[in-house]
Amino acid sequence: MLYVCSLLTLAALLALFLNGSFAKEAACFHLLFAPFSMDFYTAVLHISLDNGEYQKFSPLRPYVVDFLNHHVNPSSVTLTPLWELLCQTHVVSAWNSVISVLWWSSNTHVCWSTFMMVLFSQAAQLSHRNAHTPASRKHWLCRCLENTGFFLGTKFHQQHHKTYSSNFSTLNGWATPLILVLQEFFPVASVFWLVVFGACTVTLALWMSLPGWASVLLLSWW
Repeated sequence: MLYVCSLLTLAALLALFLNGSFAKEAACFHLLFAPFSMDFYTAVLHISLDNGEYQKFSPLRPYVVDFLNHHVNPSSVTLTPLWELLCQTHVVSAWNSVISVLWWSSNTHVCWSTFMMVLFSQAAQLSHRNAHTPASRKHWLCRCLENTGFFLGTKFHQQHHKTYSSNFSTLNGWATPLILVLQEFFPVASVFWLVVFGACTVTLALWMSLPGWASVLLLSWW
C-alpha cells in the first residue's frame, strides 16, 4: 500500500513538473503560507486520531491505534525506518497529487501547493521524529531547523505528551494559537475536528492553494 501510494505521488509530481503551470511570482506566497497550512492540518489530524472513540470507524482504526500506541511508547517513532516514516504521508498525498494532475495542472496555485503539500508533509514527519530524538543524536540540520522555529521544539512537543490536550501540531507549532482559539469553541472530543480532518484530507492540495488564490484577490483589489 505504501509503495503504491509513493509511486503514485512521485509519478504525479513528475507529470506536474513536466506539464504543470508554475508562475514564479506565486512561489513566495506558497513558501510563506504552506508551513502554516500544513501545521494546521497536522494538528487537526492529531486531534482526530488521538480520539480512541474513532476506532469504530474501520478506515481510521489502524491510524488511531498507531497514535494511541505512540502515547504509550513515544520514542518508538525514532525506531521506525526513515523511508517508511516518509512514505506514510503518501497515503494522503497520492490522490491529492493525482487530482491536481488530472484537473488542476493549468492552475499555478494548485501546482505549487501540491509540491508544498508533499514537501511539508515529509518535513512534519521529520520534525516529529526530531522532537523525540535525544539531543546528542539529532542531525545538525534538524537541530538548526528546530532552533529557528521551522521544526517543533522538543519542550513544546513534550507538553503534548504530558497533557494530551494541547500542542497537537507536528511540523512547527505555528498554527497552535489558532487551534487553541478553536478549542475554546470545540473541545478535542468534538466531532468538529473529525469533519475538518476529513474535509482537509480529501482536498488537501486544493485547500493548501487557498492562500495563493487569496493573495491574487487581495493584490487585484489593492
